[in-house]
Amino acid sequence: MEKGFLNRWRELGHDFLDGATKPSLPALLGTLGVASTLFLLFVTLLTPDIMATKGYGYFFDSPIDDYAYLTSETLRISKTAPPHPSIILMGASNIQEAVYAKYLEKQLQEKLKQPITVYKLTAGGLFLREQICLLDKIRNRFQGIVVLQVTPTRRLAFDRGHLIENITGHSRLAMYCPKFDEEMRLAGVEPVKWKGNYFLDHYKFFMARLPALLKNIVTGPVQWSPQNAEDWRPPTKKQWERSLKTLVQWQETYHENRDANFGVYKRLVQLLRENGIEIAFLEGIRNPAAESIIFAKSSVVKIYNEYQSDVTKFAQNMKVPYWNLAKFANFKPEDFIDHIHLKRREARHRYTEILAIRIADMLSKQLKESP
Repeated sequence: MEKGFLNRWRELGHDFLDGATKPSLPALLGTLGVASTLFLLFVTLLTPDIMATKGYGYFFDSPIDDYAYLTSETLRISKTAPPHPSIILMGASNIQEAVYAKYLEKQLQEKLKQPITVYKLTAGGLFLREQICLLDKIRNRFQGIVVLQVTPTRRLAFDRGHLIENITGHSRLAMYCPKFDEEMRLAGVEPVKWKGNYFLDHYKFFMARLPALLKNIVTGPVQWSPQNAEDWRPPTKKQWERSLKTLVQWQETYHENRDANFGVYKRLVQLLRENGIEIAFLEGIRNPAAESIIFAKSSVVKIYNEYQSDVTKFAQNMKVPYWNLAKFANFKPEDFIDHIHLKRREARHRYTEILAIRIADMLSKQLKESP
């Protein structure tokens, strides 16, 4: 059924593009007919299984469509995760740019002398509760370690009020996640009421990508690009100043929100441990040039030290490793394109190698303790 479904998409895509580029009444009627047919196909045949297999890459708006990638990749892992230990690297864009997943995989295989698979589930602006959605989906199939980014900004200082504006209703991910719904209720936000139809429940996700789909069924699926900072333009003076402001803004909401957000992390650790999955916390990275400016203020240093103490104590209580590896990577300002994103390949390799040492040590202990 899946193969025939995609072939039908391809035929409809050709017809749609032909009609849309040759204006006439018959062409207009034909375009509307194709659109109606596509809608019916979506409603009747589109499923998470198709997103994870035959439809993988067809819904990507571009190689940097992180949330289409996260949806497809997570659904794929939930169906095809290998029987050997694996690693999931999860976090926001600075971790996405800092680590080469394939190089990390190679390093771990060489150190542990056995198959290891590394998955990168990262995206710009990824929220903690969205990470719960992703991990809830794969936890019954996955075995290994989840390396989870921890930061004060979109994590421990995150204001729950922003949930309504940003992620209510799963508009950024096309997945059913019961644990996500639970977390939304705990945050005081009533989650969406599901209709039970995959397309209708996630229509915002699919309709936003309909033009890309019509193109991709003609030209072929899109491949996700995990590193892109090398092609970014350096920030302007105003952009740099605005970025520095975001690195200290979190202190205004940290005390108010940290307990609730530590509670989210605690429930996430407990949830994964139900399936024998362990977690390591990974601190984000920053440009030394930005640090020299923001840490010139004693008030920033004071609250940042408090944050690090809080995370360290929490990790110890939960028996979770907490890795702050930037100091071992010998980062220089020229390694970065902006305040938090690495651009130099050499710097990424150094950081990836340091991370590989920590993961290999943790995983080797886990393998020795397993029956």
